[in-house]
Amino acid sequence: MSRSLLLTLLFCAGPLFVAQAISIHSPATVERGLALQIVINPAQPAGTVTARIEREDGRRVSSAKGFSVTLGRDLRSTVVLLGVPSTVEPGRYRVRVEYTEGANSLRRIRYRELEILDRDYLESTIALDMAMSALRTTTDPRRYRETRELMNMLDTFRVEAVFAPGDMVLPVRGDDVRVSARFGDRREFLYSDGGQARSIHYGLDLAAPTGTPVVASASGRVVFAGDRLITGYSIVLEHLPGVYGLYYHMDSLATETGAFVRRGEVIGTVGATGLVTGPHLHWEIRVSGVPVEPERFLAEPLLDTHQLFSIIEPE
Repeated sequence: MSRSLLLTLLFCAGPLFVAQAISIHSPATVERGLALQIVINPAQPAGTVTARIEREDGRRVSSAKGFSVTLGRDLRSTVVLLGVPSTVEPGRYRVRVEYTEGANSLRRIRYRELEILDRDYLESTIALDMAMSALRTTTDPRRYRETRELMNMLDTFRVEAVFAPGDMVLPVRGDDVRVSARFGDRREFLYSDGGQARSIHYGLDLAAPTGTPVVASASGRVVFAGDRLITGYSIVLEHLPGVYGLYYHMDSLATETGAFVRRGEVIGTVGATGLVTGPHLHWEIRVSGVPVEPERFLAEPLLDTHQLFSIIEPE
């Protein structure tokens, strides 16, 4: 083949010979108990984008799918939000990003190094009376059914559910409100019969008088509003794909399943229903099924659009 003919073919078929570069931005460090945001450009490499945090031997810590975020008329990125369990050991890990590209949908895998940093959590002891001891140790089938139903809700991932890109507001506010327990507290329950058990607290407890208004910390779709055995009157809000807000132990509900609520809208009132020792709201955030610290989102956005605008170094 002559040199001139080869150049002509390359010129005419140019796009077929040039692969669009994929760039991936993943922070090098993250504290356990927080969320990790990964940004992939272009916005829609062919097929589904998934990412996972894994140990160096390949064992999975957490995983999630990606979703597209529109920043402007012609500017989009794919984002994956991963929860980092508060129970994971600090140390060296890696982020594994998998996607497909090209007309033949070739599978691609990219890795990024990740260091999970340590953080301290408080230890607390909680004495339960006879009624609360019985409730916490119950084998009532309703408890297990409701747990399965909740896990199914939190496993649901809808790419169109981009409702809350900004920061959050505290769901209970006022002079009478105080933090009675924080995310990640390591708890020891003392039962009335002398038994004991340990657990981890996965939310932020806001103690307030019964009847104090509870507002949505961020906009979202109500995927559940009703009474549960352990968590009492409860609401689950879908804020982003795979990201949910949980509101427990309320005295009354002001919304219903299927509704859409705005950030700051009243959704109920503080109560003492379910397994409690006093009136308070338990507020919890789950990212890709993993509980993460909700207080962090009061100062930092759930979806960091500033990071999306930042310059991403290509592969």
